Amino acid sequence: MMSGSRGRIARAMENKSILITGGTGFIGRALVKLLESHTRSIVVLDTAAATFDSPNVEVILGDVRDDQLVHQLVERCDLVIHLAAVVGVSTYMEQPLNVLTVGLSGTLNVAQACVKFDVPLLFSSSSEVLGKARSVSSEDADCIYGSPSQTRWSYALSKAVGEVVLHSFDSVSLSFSIVRFFNVYGPGMDGTSRGRVVGRFVEAMKRKEPLRVHGEGNAIRSFCYLDDVLEAVTILAGGLLNDNREIIGETFHIGRDEPVTMMELARTMARLGEHQPGIVQEDPYEVYGKRFEAINYRVPDVSKLKQVTGFEAKTSLEEGMKATLRREGLLAQDPQGKPSDPIPWVRPRFHPSNSLLTSIESTLRGGHVTNGGPAIEELEHSVSTILETPHVIAVTNGSMALRIASEALGPISKAQKRPSAVLPSFTFIATANALRHAGFELIYCDVDPGTWTMDPAHLKRILHSNPDVAVIVPVNSFGVAPDLDEICRLATSSGARVIYDDAHGIGTKIRGMSATPAADVRCLSLHATKLVPGVEGGLIALFDEELASTCRQLREHGLASNLKESVAGFNGRMDNIRALVASEELKKLDDIMRSRSQASQRLRSHIASLGQEKIINQVVPPEVSSCSTNLVVRIPAAEERGLDFVVDFFNSRDIGCRRYFWPPLHEMSAFHSDELLPETERLGRSVLSLPLHTEMSEQWLTRVESALTDLAEIC
Repeated sequence: MMSGSRGRIARAMENKSILITGGTGFIGRALVKLLESHTRSIVVLDTAAATFDSPNVEVILGDVRDDQLVHQLVERCDLVIHLAAVVGVSTYMEQPLNVLTVGLSGTLNVAQACVKFDVPLLFSSSSEVLGKARSVSSEDADCIYGSPSQTRWSYALSKAVGEVVLHSFDSVSLSFSIVRFFNVYGPGMDGTSRGRVVGRFVEAMKRKEPLRVHGEGNAIRSFCYLDDVLEAVTILAGGLLNDNREIIGETFHIGRDEPVTMMELARTMARLGEHQPGIVQEDPYEVYGKRFEAINYRVPDVSKLKQVTGFEAKTSLEEGMKATLRREGLLAQDPQGKPSDPIPWVRPRFHPSNSLLTSIESTLRGGHVTNGGPAIEELEHSVSTILETPHVIAVTNGSMALRIASEALGPISKAQKRPSAVLPSFTFIATANALRHAGFELIYCDVDPGTWTMDPAHLKRILHSNPDVAVIVPVNSFGVAPDLDEICRLATSSGARVIYDDAHGIGTKIRGMSATPAADVRCLSLHATKLVPGVEGGLIALFDEELASTCRQLREHGLASNLKESVAGFNGRMDNIRALVASEELKKLDDIMRSRSQASQRLRSHIASLGQEKIINQVVPPEVSSCSTNLVVRIPAAEERGLDFVVDFFNSRDIGCRRYFWPPLHEMSAFHSDELLPETERLGRSVLSLPLHTEMSEQWLTRVESALTDLAEIC
């Protein structure tokens, strides 16, 4: 635990006497050991015996259902931390009455005693309270349970009613806070795990047996390391003792928003322990019986705890699992010290809510999943507002957006006999595909050496020598907008139209504006790796009503209201399911951009501090506010040595990276050109895209910074 946190604990707990019910359990033992040197005394009430080294700790063998004993102990104390409960899925199924009476009678006894003696109470609830919730859940989210005939819900309901009990006492001045733990794990849990999955896996590894995963292992959970949990508990306990009104009467999730499937968990533990027996799948109904009911998803929203206390769980699953297995003697030795926690290059992240999942279910049940509908209209309206653009058309993907835009402007170019299109060679293949299929001849424009976007000076020379240019396609490169003002001015003077390939750019602003009125058409992507992921999808944004009408017709197979006037078009319609997903993610755009911007700025600042231009940042013009889609750097040494040594360097540290916009289009056989593009070719040899996600942990950022520092030394 951080030294600053220890100081806060010491100040809050000094000369205090604390009662911890369930203090010999997994969390309880660790909490007692943490607090024993910071308090006047600790009284532990539990049905199981335990010994502690400190003379300040007194263990009382007893039951929280004994109201007389509970009252006697509470009267002696300044704070109660109520952890006592009967846990474990198998126990819920086999001993539901014991689970219920300990949870209900025990909590009622403790609450009544705390009211009587005016003692603050920290009550440990559980993520089980959320039941069958299917999304990232906040503290005030609805709780969804199965049939009352399923005793599997005995623990969840006992904790839920316990929370209601505390809130019912609020009117008679019970000072309390509620914490819900989300899958706590750490060293020492194997002997007291009582069915917890990490404990089960640890025990299996010790016995050299396979790790048994229920079903296909698709259930999703979020795990929180014990040290982080203890820090959060002590911060909240100190807040109660200090009469912190932001904490009293509130519920807080203690966990880590790091979703992982049970199969991924098993694979991580097997990998870290080099567990030879491997992993097997089993039917949970054969283990727990027919009355078992599985939970497919449980991940916490932990923003409230961070907002109120500043606390955030820092330990990644990989790091925490290493510490757990190391203490149990199960961690495989790695003499090279190679970090085994891979940092992926991209990490698609969705935030499904209960309302989204309900909407998807209703859409599927209603059968109206395509051919337009309210979900499409809502998405188009929301994006229109954000982009400050009157017409927005949702299509199947970003490539289709470019394809329709190219076709919509194609007839104009052919009628004027100006069938050429100018685009940067330094872009993704989708840009060229759309133009080629629409019948354009491709002319490549070089890029600016700093921003890596279309170079207006080179474009001007191209337009001067190629009077048949009909369309110009500037590209947003990794979140950085090109010089659209100058490009559009050149297009206007030459009679060309502008399709802005803004696949990377939702959220990017120019002089504080989201709109790009000078461009004829703007095409955006909702691919899973973009800031607003719709699983897959694209958007066409434009100001001209007639051109918008043409794009909508092309999206609908080219059908006209008078069918005899139909044209050749596409099935470019987005379905309602993906529209619902995109709309949900769009609500979080500001938060996503803020998080990515912070990570990007930190890494860019670190790169700049290395000096000597061994690693060079992409230039973001002062009038541009980048959405930070990607973090891309230029490594001059690679121009001579090649990028393979850099890729191998990052891969050796388990840091994902990728050569992006490589090879340049003019070096691909399908789009080959002998044009001289010196800046494009230089970038193709030296540009690398590094990890940048919506949620980059402190450990990941530090590892990337360390790798960049070491890379600069060898370049």
